Amino acid sequence: MLLLVSLFSWLLVSQTAAPSPTPTACADPNRPIKVQWAKPAVYPPPALHLNLPDMTVGVLVTIDAKGNVEKATIWKGGSGNRQIDLAAIDSARGSTYLPKLVDCQPVESDGIYTAEFRMD
Repeated sequence: MLLLVSLFSWLLVSQTAAPSPTPTACADPNRPIKVQWAKPAVYPPPALHLNLPDMTVGVLVTIDAKGNVEKATIWKGGSGNRQIDLAAIDSARGSTYLPKLVDCQPVESDGIYTAEFRMD
């Protein structure tokens, strides 16, 4: 009888003495928006005959906490060509993103997406 009580007491102590699991922190607790996949920027057909050089167009994107594009507008004047600017916005909207993290929590934020146009 004494053995049974001692064994039971040891089990209770070992169960309560075990440390509780701690939540795992995310690998990058404060991360800016990240482009997960970039939709290729393609010169629009009306601009092909203009023999334009390779160029990069900045697009200001607002990304929600789920990684969705809420807003996309040309940043700092764009390319100077409406069709190319629209293609840059299309590239930004068609890309996929990981949202900004603050203390491991996704939040809405703004970032600059760069659409790179190459004449190949």
